[in-house]
Amino acid sequence: MTMLALCLAPVLMICLFFMAVRFNHLFLSLLPLVLLFVLVFHYADLMEQLFFVFVRRCLVWTVLALAAAWFLTRGSSPYVRNILCAAACIAGCAVPLVLAQRQEPQSVYTAAGGESIVEAAMYSRDGGGFSLTEEQLEEFNARMAESMVKPDLMDSCQNTPFDGSHTWYYVNAVLADGEEIRIAFFPKREKPDQMRIEQDGQITCYIAAEEGEDIGGDWISGRIQQRIWQMVRDTYREPLQALKNSLTASGASFAFTIPEGLPGDLEITIIGLPDEKNHVVYFLDEYNESRGWTAGQQYSFDVSAYGSYRYLYLSASVDGETFGLVNLFDLLPEAMQSPEPQDRFSDAGL
Repeated sequence: MTMLALCLAPVLMICLFFMAVRFNHLFLSLLPLVLLFVLVFHYADLMEQLFFVFVRRCLVWTVLALAAAWFLTRGSSPYVRNILCAAACIAGCAVPLVLAQRQEPQSVYTAAGGESIVEAAMYSRDGGGFSLTEEQLEEFNARMAESMVKPDLMDSCQNTPFDGSHTWYYVNAVLADGEEIRIAFFPKREKPDQMRIEQDGQITCYIAAEEGEDIGGDWISGRIQQRIWQMVRDTYREPLQALKNSLTASGASFAFTIPEGLPGDLEITIIGLPDEKNHVVYFLDEYNESRGWTAGQQYSFDVSAYGSYRYLYLSASVDGETFGLVNLFDLLPEAMQSPEPQDRFSDAGL
């Protein structure tokens, strides 16, 4: 309602100005002009948006309403004609906005034309893009059918660029009928997420039906991050497997050898949570701080100083991605395994 009032306010002030001039109240005509100036000054960006909203959504309605009012009052007094023409202008602006605002939320699937997506490639601001597999396409179609959106009266993302100034994701898709569309998602922290559909040369903007609801951006981000993780894992599969297989255990002592083929940003995290402490402990962490891991060299560590553990595992990070390699908890003597273990290890499948 606030947006509707701000949209109608300039129209009302312009109508009041012309009515005051028409009836020779020149002094009174200054009042709506001053109010209009104050409104534009304080809400400059919003007024610019409202102008484009008026052109796209209200202009045709306003012209038709004004023409009808002028025709119907052609034999009436100037006073009646001006009043009805002003009312027609306000109605021409209000009706399309109210109708759009009252539209029921619809699914992204419906907004995109109601056709299933048979091919799609995803892209993000942070780089990286890939084509979806059949399984991911099925999941994405289901996601589109569940996520609810409604028209964005302000068309906020109409001209939002794909640059580094904000977070964005987009999907280039082919529908079942062969039509190509682009669906762009713009996650917002303190506002409803925005979505833009580019189809047949037309751009339509939507916002999430519920504030805080993910309409696709988080899902795409997760799939892209998963794909990047898989690509890094496949790139370093052999040396990571060699690192994993080199680990030996003898009671509470462990040793492993750094193989060839791992990058200089390698980090090896050996982390555990002892029963006797309320915080985690790390082993050999000084080598991460100094980037001191050397290929071909063996490293060893002993974990007996802290008694029993709720969890203990070794992971490796390369190119910013982390891979769980060995669940050391399973290799500990039974006496060092906590009766209340916590499963924090995520196996990378190497």
